[in-house]
Amino acid sequence: MARVEDHTQSRKLATIVALDVAGYSARTEADEARTTAEVAALKRVIEGIAAQRGGRVFNTAGDGFMLEFGSSLAAVEAAFELAETCEPKVRVGVHLGDVVVQPNGDFLGHGVNVAARLMAQAVPGTVLVSADVRNTIRGPLAQSLHSKGTVKLAKMAEAIEVFALVPGAPIKRGLTAQVKNLWAKRKTLSWANLAIAATAAIAVAAVAGWTLLIPHGGQPPPQAAISEASIAVLPFADLSPAKDQAYFSDGMAEEILNVLAKVKRLDVASRTSSFQFKGQELGIPEIAKKLSVRHVVEGSVRKAGATLRITAQLIDTQTDRHLWSETFDRPLTTENIFTIQDEIARAIVKALNQTMGAGAAAQVRVVPATDNLTAYDLFLQARPLFLARRDLDRAEAFLARAVEQDPNYADAWEMRAALQPLMVEYGYSSASPAEIEQRLVEFANRALAINPQSALAIAALGKLRMTDAQDRRKPGDYEAIIADFERAIAIDPRNASALNWRGLVYADVGNLEVALASFNRCLEIEPYYTPCMSNQVEVLASMGRDTEALAAYRKAFDRGFVSFYFAFHLLARTGQEHLFKAASGSPGLLFGWRRHDELYEAHRHPERGHPELIADIRRFSAARTRPIPQADLAELLGPLGFYDITPTPAIFWDAAFAGYRRSEKFKNTVKNFGVYAYWRKHGFPPQCRAVGADDFICD
Repeated sequence: MARVEDHTQSRKLATIVALDVAGYSARTEADEARTTAEVAALKRVIEGIAAQRGGRVFNTAGDGFMLEFGSSLAAVEAAFELAETCEPKVRVGVHLGDVVVQPNGDFLGHGVNVAARLMAQAVPGTVLVSADVRNTIRGPLAQSLHSKGTVKLAKMAEAIEVFALVPGAPIKRGLTAQVKNLWAKRKTLSWANLAIAATAAIAVAAVAGWTLLIPHGGQPPPQAAISEASIAVLPFADLSPAKDQAYFSDGMAEEILNVLAKVKRLDVASRTSSFQFKGQELGIPEIAKKLSVRHVVEGSVRKAGATLRITAQLIDTQTDRHLWSETFDRPLTTENIFTIQDEIARAIVKALNQTMGAGAAAQVRVVPATDNLTAYDLFLQARPLFLARRDLDRAEAFLARAVEQDPNYADAWEMRAALQPLMVEYGYSSASPAEIEQRLVEFANRALAINPQSALAIAALGKLRMTDAQDRRKPGDYEAIIADFERAIAIDPRNASALNWRGLVYADVGNLEVALASFNRCLEIEPYYTPCMSNQVEVLASMGRDTEALAAYRKAFDRGFVSFYFAFHLLARTGQEHLFKAASGSPGLLFGWRRHDELYEAHRHPERGHPELIADIRRFSAARTRPIPQADLAELLGPLGFYDITPTPAIFWDAAFAGYRRSEKFKNTVKNFGVYAYWRKHGFPPQCRAVGADDFICD
């Protein structure tokens, strides 16, 4: 479908600052020469403040000035400095909107008109900021803006929410001190000399501004090199009238991120890294610094009835300049949604063309996944739940409805396949193993019939076979399971689920180095992916690298992973008594049980044997309304000598489970469920060795 915008005109998204001098007509009538000279001097001040923040004056008319800024934050900072600095007092309005670029560099259009109407409603010495601007800035200044409610703009049908600065709130200033000194002297200067002095003050302040960036040591602090090809896509703001489309705006940002991630040489920050800042009041430069990226994509989405507006902009955070921005107004259809995603991704790569190389744009291609708008909307609601491993029953309901709407929606089928075992693992379903297998195989095969390159469906089938072997339901063909995960990762190298599952299967066969490499790679791509965080800790501990394991454990907490349900043996072995007891006494485990001191000491000295303590914990669990999960019981009791429950592969190689590895249960498990056959073909892991023709022993 053709774009709504007029292609005969050049358009862009810009932050516009409009200001004028209060009482200009009365001043001119009283002393025209003085007022004219005063405004001329003021013009230089305005130009200087704008230039310090990457802005420019693009139009003047009498006492009125129109300024353009590439950054909304810079525009608001400049606006408040102008309101505080300028004498005579000025009224200021700030708006982010679509403008038409004239051949002479002037701007026309709705964005300019709204800024001018806001200015007209401001009190002299104050600034009014539109909600569109407020929603795109972060940090302390954003927090200092308070809503003044909705206002009706003159000669416009729309009413918009406006914001003003909280009285007394600090703002970042550049020229204020120098210019205030200048205005204080204006009565002793001729108006011609005042204009010259204004220019000089601006130049001095600019030099001072650069000097203040250097610490007293005389040299700027060294900084790690940031790749010119690095980029982060932040969650898009939801500007829909009901503010109920966050999942949709997040989905748009994620789809664009996924397309950019496929471009060779482009270093794209992960979804979990970029989306962690959602709702936080941080400025773009600070976010870029935390993510170690040079470029940032931000935007907004507005769904209203049958119309869709998506705004996006690419910012070079080292220069604080917008490399590209555009607004897309289209009818709300899946065709338009995917077309906009494609156009945004191509425009971003084109803007980075010098870094990426001339052929990079050819790698960008968005293939529509469905032509059913309802199905796509349901999928976008399910995906964040699947990734966060929360409300998985709701995710399943969304996906079931999505494939009802579009039975050929491969993305929904593959996610639904992967969801089946996770719902049981995370407590959202009580389905039997047979039911899980039937559904997973059916859904994965539906996905593969539509798209034979469905990485998640391939990985889900491998996960099913791996779980059957690890839960000792069926012998595992570990060579084939590993091949499934390798194939899925070859198709989608950033698939965190496949990387995590590959790590687990290598841990199962004792290849801990490869398992750790897979978890590490997972966390390079998705630093906040919970399963890989916990498995990385467990494998490091199993390798005897306790210092690194404990550091990773603490890092997981710093990243927001708050589950205590792992690494009891590590915490006891390293003397982390309070952490151990906080974990063992948590509500999902032994909350209300009275013997945590004994349990901690038992884990400190597992060799002493603790049958009575094991029996007491099992009785406590059985008496609970919801018994302790089997995997958690295995981790709590395995080091103490209870082997009825098979521990997970990430932990049973730990020194705390040496007794289990010497048990007949371990030996029978290895021989009967595929691990021993894999060893015979591919070699034993370092901690195990063959004994005779048909036996083995593990340390």
